[in-house]
Amino acid sequence: MGHLTLREALASNRLDAFVQEQQDKGTELATGSELERGLALLITQRRSLAAQGLERRASESWRKTLLSATLW
Repeated sequence: MGHLTLREALASNRLDAFVQEQQDKGTELATGSELERGLALLITQRRSLAAQGLERRASESWRKTLLSATLW
């Protein structure tokens, strides 16, 4: 696999691969580095997906509760 830049990783939705490649190369985590920015973006992306999942589950649970309440 060739060198993946942060810009390419973002464009192709491959932040995981970018971070892994940087770690494999032994890149140090320094303030302002591409690795730091990549990790921050990856964490933000995962938190957002987790929040969406929680929101979806809460919404489904609320619908089930509403449905069961209307059946009484």
